[in-house]
Amino acid sequence: MKKNSLKAKLIGILPEELLNKVNRSFEVVGDIAIIEISEELEQYEKQIGQALLETNVSLKTILKKSGIHHGEFRTQDLIYVAGINKHETEYLENGVRFKLNPGSVYFSARLSTERSELMKSLNEKQRVLVMFSGAGPYSLTALKMKPNIPLLTAIEINPEGHKYALESLKLNKNILKKTKEYQTFLKFIKTTKLPIMEKQALELFNKTKINFINGNVRIETKEFKPKFEEKKINFYDNNIFDYEHKNIYHILNQLTTPKLNINLNKIHKLNEFINFFIIFFDKFKIVAKINNKNYLFENSLDKAILLEYIRNQKNRKLEELYKYDEIYMPLPKDAELFLDCAFRSAAKNAIIHMYDFVHENDFPQQSENAVKKAAEKFGKKIEIISTRKVGQYSPRKYRVCCDFKILN
Repeated sequence: MKKNSLKAKLIGILPEELLNKVNRSFEVVGDIAIIEISEELEQYEKQIGQALLETNVSLKTILKKSGIHHGEFRTQDLIYVAGINKHETEYLENGVRFKLNPGSVYFSARLSTERSELMKSLNEKQRVLVMFSGAGPYSLTALKMKPNIPLLTAIEINPEGHKYALESLKLNKNILKKTKEYQTFLKFIKTTKLPIMEKQALELFNKTKINFINGNVRIETKEFKPKFEEKKINFYDNNIFDYEHKNIYHILNQLTTPKLNINLNKIHKLNEFINFFIIFFDKFKIVAKINNKNYLFENSLDKAILLEYIRNQKNRKLEELYKYDEIYMPLPKDAELFLDCAFRSAAKNAIIHMYDFVHENDFPQQSENAVKKAAEKFGKKIEIISTRKVGQYSPRKYRVCCDFKILN
């Protein structure tokens, strides 16, 4: 027996017949260890927690699980046992820093390798949607490993999860700094000597690529479609972007109107327009005439899609940009109930990753049958790529991921 092992530390503290009943496996999130204590060991939980701290110098806090994941947000009650009395921590995974409270946000550090392997195969031309995004582990890992993806949208109903996703994004604010598009934008600001700090430039640019939404997946995905402007619009002089750059900045900075009305077909200098669009990304709602139709772009996601359309007008129709090429559904309980949302949000040939809990006797048919049944109900043709075990949840029960492709 190792002198510094947990069992060795507990000799003389616990009755000998209980030593082998101490669960020596635990989950680590940052400097917090999350342990399971059986009922017969509860009276010794403080001693077990202290011994664990002494055998793992990187740990600061020991919490124990109380009951199973529950409620709409699938959270688990965690009770303080030893060390510093706290529930919030910072955690490093795949080069990404996260801030979270594992008791108020659904999170599993054991899926670190799964997230890494998934994002290695992600095509950087794909538009990414993460449903049930939590504190952002799938979203920020995707951005870290594939920073050139055109757009990432993440939806989380839990306000605590949304809060921590935004805080984690701040911890990783430089994640898009080396991308070609950002460097082009920064060069424009520096060469034109506009009064914008580099820190501000990066914050503005990040907003054009990353959208964390706090809302219900079913409601939010219904809004993934272009919005028309019904009112008659008097368009501004689009050639404002032919002026001197400092004059353009001054004019746009002084405008008090909440909307900027433009006709994309009449803009002479598209690159200048793109750069000023990013600079004033938060200030204006945009009404744009595209192919003789007027569209309203009012929130961050809408404006990010407009920006992507402008950059790639010849490649995709506007309507297609409201669809996603890669969709992650990391809600292992009841994710199948939201397949209609995934189908509605999926582009042709999109890949969807749906997670599930499955007993070994029902693997892989339970997950695959659920996907096939939903596809038939909603008139979608699909191809199952693979169904994988990605971790054991309990004896003979596994967390699995069913990867499938949309064919129509």
